[in-house]
Amino acid sequence: MKSIPKTIKLLSIVFLLIFCAYNGVQQYVTLFFSSFGASRLGFYSLILVYVSFAICNPFTVIVISKIGVKRSMQTAMIFYSLFILSLATRSVYFIYTSSILLGVAAALLWTSQGSYLIRATRKNSRGISSGYFATFLFFGSTIGIVLSGFIIQQTSYTTLFVLASIIPILGLILSSKLKEFTVVESTNHLQAIKKAMTSPTALRLSTIWFSVSFTLGLAIGFIPIEIKDKLGVRFVGLSSIFYLLPIFLSFYWGKLSDEKGRKAVLIASFVVNGAGLLMLFLFNSSLSLVVGMFLLALSSTMLNPTISSLIGDISTSHTLEYLVGLFLMVSSLGTISALVVSALIQSEMLYLISFIILMLISLILLPVLKLEVDEMKQKIAEEMR
Repeated sequence: MKSIPKTIKLLSIVFLLIFCAYNGVQQYVTLFFSSFGASRLGFYSLILVYVSFAICNPFTVIVISKIGVKRSMQTAMIFYSLFILSLATRSVYFIYTSSILLGVAAALLWTSQGSYLIRATRKNSRGISSGYFATFLFFGSTIGIVLSGFIIQQTSYTTLFVLASIIPILGLILSSKLKEFTVVESTNHLQAIKKAMTSPTALRLSTIWFSVSFTLGLAIGFIPIEIKDKLGVRFVGLSSIFYLLPIFLSFYWGKLSDEKGRKAVLIASFVVNGAGLLMLFLFNSSLSLVVGMFLLALSSTMLNPTISSLIGDISTSHTLEYLVGLFLMVSSLGTISALVVSALIQSEMLYLISFIILMLISLILLPVLKLEVDEMKQKIAEEMR
């Protein structure tokens, strides 16, 4: 652990606190709204969060360049607390407003986090640091989900929301000890954003983020339904493997990407993802469901620390935040797409469609993967010049 900077260890604890609160609450939002006959309110709230997140991601660099990476994260944490607290009020307008603000804050938080992790680490240890960060992030989410269920059973939803709203503030206080990083100012942010969003190389690479979030969208949308139909309601908790596996394996895969290269882990993860989707589509059994789900979770676990590190490999101090914003925007589109497709197609055909999408993404990536990482970096820099 000596190769992991102290500031990354502190950043990991801060995000553990934030997402212990947020992901713990998010897991029960739709159940909360349905308990008083307003299930659509929870659905619309989540849509507003994801849509505002997708729209705002490319533009967060403007704020980050003005106030710094650390202060940007701190500002975002306030709105995570506000959103959780708004749920306790049951006020439709307050919840909708805080949902939109949360999407904006999430864009600011994750772009800042991506920038911070790269700026605070060295090239040869980015994978280890990314894996360490992911371990704490998913551990916090898992703790939050378990504790939230316990608090609801023992007290009420309102008590949960009030208590959970305090935790991001604790993260905010702790983050005051983080080192600040400044961002190189661009003479024309909008022009730089446009160049990032039209860079052929960057756009091809962004499909990796789409594939990761699309798989996560399946885990949220359709896989729990499959588990309920084939194994029973009491086994729906098996879908938590998408949270549990990263706790144990993120550090390993991040370290391996440092040693073997990002492309090697990336290709391996796509093979594992494809095998999982084919398993789910071709075999209609309980065992194939469990194995296929495990392979999808493993693929996501392999990719998360790898692509976080890849951003640093292919970016410069001038392009970093713009690329993070682009990739996060495409990532959110992947989650939204998976949720929409899951809602429209409630059958195993969904896995075949997902496999076809994965193959198309592989074909899109092929010309870029033939390049060395330094060549990718140079091409993107030239395309954004």
